[in-house]
Amino acid sequence: MARRELTPPERAALEWMSKYVELTGRTIEWWWQFITEWAHLSMPLLLKNMPEEEVKKMAQLEPFEAAKIMYEKLATILRGRERIVELAEELANAKVELETCKRDCFNFF
Repeated sequence: MARRELTPPERAALEWMSKYVELTGRTIEWWWQFITEWAHLSMPLLLKNMPEEEVKKMAQLEPFEAAKIMYEKLATILRGRERIVELAEELANAKVELETCKRDCFNFF
């Protein structure tokens, strides 16, 4: 049976998982199951910024439970991004209103 080439995200995930095998004591198979079955190949980017102690605690769980925690973290980040977009839109609207007020005031005087 011929082995297929790993995609760049899969290769990056495998390299990342190798680091955490030693850190957490979990096998590469555990991390591979976490990444490929329950989480997503982009999760290493999120985990990269987590404190090592938090990663160790997460590695004590089953892959599915660990993935649930990561998705909750991801959802929090995405909600934050949505709020940033909303604030940017409010700021843009306020800027338009300010420019309108300035123009109206200038025309008045």
